[in-house]
Amino acid sequence: SFVTIAPGTSEATLLFFKQAVYGSLRLSNPSGFQASSGDRASSSVLETPHVVIWKLEDPVPGRWKVDVRGLGGVVSAWQTTVNKYSLALEQMGPVPLGRPATLIASVRDADKKVVLSGVRVSATLTSPDGADVVYELNDSGVAGDSAAGDGFFSSTIAPMASSGEYSTQLDLYWPEFDHRITSDSAVIAQAFPAIDLRALSLDDLRPGERTVVATMAVH
Repeated sequence: SFVTIAPGTSEATLLFFKQAVYGSLRLSNPSGFQASSGDRASSSVLETPHVVIWKLEDPVPGRWKVDVRGLGGVVSAWQTTVNKYSLALEQMGPVPLGRPATLIASVRDADKKVVLSGVRVSATLTSPDGADVVYELNDSGVAGDSAAGDGFFSSTIAPMASSGEYSTQLDLYWPEFDHRITSDSAVIAQAFPAIDLRALSLDDLRPGERTVVATMAVH
């Protein structure tokens, strides 16, 4: 069988529960080296008659092979991982109500921005009244993204109709590894002052006379 490890994984724990006492389990990294011999410095194993637990530190991403030999009965496997990557929403202040805006996110390793390829980034915005809208963010220099390959995933979002806090769930997905991580943030939409300037007819201007040339309203 195979266990898939996604990029950015800092720690992976693999638990195998076996029905039979006899038999062996061997774990090999994507290059074919057994974890018991080639990765001993960065891994540890706990073996009991019915449970085998592998703990991998900074494992190589890819498909790890699990070789089960000489076992009778059922073998079940469980996996937990810790990923060092996180998604951050680039906060640029409140979004103007009723106007298109740009949503920008980046992948972070601690405080350092990480440039990734072969991933999908999306954002789900939930309005104050509970309506969801999903946006696909890209790093290809199109549809609201200013520069391709700079590590900033962006998208132009539709004008927001109501003011308030829009909860935002960011999603980073690796199709190759069928692995995703998410993070929660928020976008604030609020009305900004609008100026309405209307010019009046200027055909009857007379020298030396005070004349109204325009009216202005602030909303």
